[in-house]
Amino acid sequence: MLTKAKETAIDTGAGAGRLGYRAAKESPCLTCPTSPCCSYLPLHRFRVTNLVELDHAVYLLNFDRVELGLAASGEWSAHYRHPCRFLARDDYRCTVHGTDRQPHICQRYNPFTCWYKRALADGLEDEFLRVDSRRMSFILDHVVFDENRQILEVPSWDALTETFAEMPIEDDRRLGSNDSCGGAEE
Repeated sequence: MLTKAKETAIDTGAGAGRLGYRAAKESPCLTCPTSPCCSYLPLHRFRVTNLVELDHAVYLLNFDRVELGLAASGEWSAHYRHPCRFLARDDYRCTVHGTDRQPHICQRYNPFTCWYKRALADGLEDEFLRVDSRRMSFILDHVVFDENRQILEVPSWDALTETFAEMPIEDDRRLGSNDSCGGAEE
């Protein structure tokens, strides 16, 4: 017996954000506009609680194609931002999908629990923010330390999302892209 999530008539797919059973079974990859899972490689997760840790985060941004992420939980992450060699740049399709050359991790990836599409392609600012040098400068201008260099205050999540909305990621602006990982250069 099916339990009702909501007292309503069954919708077979009409309406924004609603899918019928057949549509829900289709791979979300088919509607992902930029394949961020193939161009946004997670490298490291870490916490920032003091000056030394924050300075390390700033240091990471000195490297080409490295971008930071900040989760609403306070966890930071470093990402290498460049397309996989097998990603076709014109249509964001994998050129080795379904072949022996496709990496095992890609073969086993569950697209129905994809974090990349939610956080990067769909711009889910209530969970994750991308941080480049300009955005980091804003954070640095608003962080407060105690005399032991422990962080006392940081901008609120709402302040970050509001400010970052007016501050596009540098690479996206330079490439004329509105999407999160599209148009990555070679």
